Amino acid sequence: MLECGMLDRDRQALRRRSAVLCKQLVVDELLIQSLLADDILTESMAEEILADQTSQKRSWRLLLLLPKRGPRAFSSFCSALRETQQQHLCDLLTQSPERETQVDNIEPEEEPEGKSGRLVMERPEKKRERSVDSSLPLPTQEEVSPKRLRTQDSMEFSLDADSPITTPVLPCAPDFYLSHCQQSYRMTSSPRGFALVISNVTFDSHAAPELDPRKGGEVDDEVLRKVFTELDYLVAVHRDLTAQGMRTCIESFCRRPEHRTVDSCVVCLLSHGVDGAVYGTDGQLLQLDWVFEAFDNAHCPLLQNKPKMFFIQACRG
Repeated sequence: MLECGMLDRDRQALRRRSAVLCKQLVVDELLIQSLLADDILTESMAEEILADQTSQKRSWRLLLLLPKRGPRAFSSFCSALRETQQQHLCDLLTQSPERETQVDNIEPEEEPEGKSGRLVMERPEKKRERSVDSSLPLPTQEEVSPKRLRTQDSMEFSLDADSPITTPVLPCAPDFYLSHCQQSYRMTSSPRGFALVISNVTFDSHAAPELDPRKGGEVDDEVLRKVFTELDYLVAVHRDLTAQGMRTCIESFCRRPEHRTVDSCVVCLLSHGVDGAVYGTDGQLLQLDWVFEAFDNAHCPLLQNKPKMFFIQACRG
């Protein structure tokens, strides 16, 4: 006889992660046998789960049963995940609520002093909550806005000439993850990390008369914002910074204490440029070697041994 149902904190952990589990959990015979051996599932339950043809349906059926299978069900499920090489999902379920609260309460980064740019957006909208008690989770969909007229300028300069990104980012297949996870960085925090986007669109006509406005630049940084938000990053977009303003902004970003609680970071620089450098709006150059050095272990210890991704779009006129 099973005791009463699952502990509330364990039930809540399953509920918070139900969408990810339904997409990534591999429910095979080995996992089911582990739960059978621990008397969490009965033979008839196991047969019913394995009778489903798709992994998502198996996952869904198992997640509906687990909260009703006693206080040991959660720990047994985590053990089964470890035994079946799904440690990343076990880590996701056992991540402390305190850490999630720290991330939820992150303060907006301060406006760098002495810069001429504008902070466009600091953090994405609060995610839609999904639970195991609702219908099968569907990928998040952005509202589709009317397409704008395709022009030669928009086609040449924009990452997306027709409309904002509307296609959701989908997780990789479980088989792909399992075949690559041993060589991969840990990437289980939520959010995954912080993303900094600096986009110089309009340049000082007196200080840098040779640098034309980057047509479509606003669309490009909006596309990046949406893509990295879909990838579960907190995104800050800054526009039209001088070279010194970019340095100040990057230094402030490097010093964010919240880097301690996340698994990666992203930096995107969009401007005019030359080999090894990008222009500020004042026509002065920011050297990319300095940017990379700002994120090394000595200058940014909170990101030590974590992946740091840099995307540079440097138009040459």
